[in-house]
Amino acid sequence: MVLYQYYNADLIDIPKHKEEDAEAYVDDAFMLASAKDFPSTHRKLADMMCREDGVVNWTKTHSSPLEYLKLALINFTQSQKHGKPSTAPSTKNSTAF
Repeated sequence: MVLYQYYNADLIDIPKHKEEDAEAYVDDAFMLASAKDFPSTHRKLADMMCREDGVVNWTKTHSSPLEYLKLALINFTQSQKHGKPSTAPSTKNSTAF
């Protein structure tokens, strides 16, 4: 169990801005982003996935391929005045990674 902390250390260092965060436990991880609306938040998450030192690169350098079918995008909103939450799952961008 302790070795996973070292193995995942680069993964949880991917967030670089105050509106980004990541957490990992053993072989599970999540990326968190916040913004004024869902499209902006989705762009931040996509950036964390695709940036030079992002998740996609981490999977290659750590020989740990992603199971894209297990990825999930969950939207949370503080109130309705910030925009209506999307009810449809967003899977159209999953092949972009």
